[in-house]
Amino acid sequence: MRKVLWSFLLLAGCATHGVHPLRPLDVATAPYAEGAAVDEVSGSLTYDDHCLGFRELDGQRLLPIWPRDSVFNGTSLMFHRPGKAEQPLLINQEIAIRGEPLPAAYVQANFAPYARRCGGVPFFVAEVAPAD
Repeated sequence: MRKVLWSFLLLAGCATHGVHPLRPLDVATAPYAEGAAVDEVSGSLTYDDHCLGFRELDGQRLLPIWPRDSVFNGTSLMFHRPGKAEQPLLINQEIAIRGEPLPAAYVQANFAPYARRCGGVPFFVAEVAPAD
């Protein structure tokens, strides 16, 4: 009986590839900019190669820049908007985001490592909503 228990524990310990960390993972954040919601796109969040991205319905990839204090744990993002309740967003959940593309000089000065590693058009996210 003891051998069976140890065998089970060893096998269970090897099957941890689907477990995501509970600690926050690194995502690009910037101070919240009031009035930045000028463009709206629909699509879903993706998490590939340690990069949280956004894929539009037409296939274009964006590099979302989230408001500061937004937290990502590997499976969901808690979207922080000052003065509002935090909004949970899941990977592959279809959503609409409103915001604005960021100028190249600002991206180079503040988000160059993310832009090189993750690719996509840098886009500051000011609002999120479920896709209709």
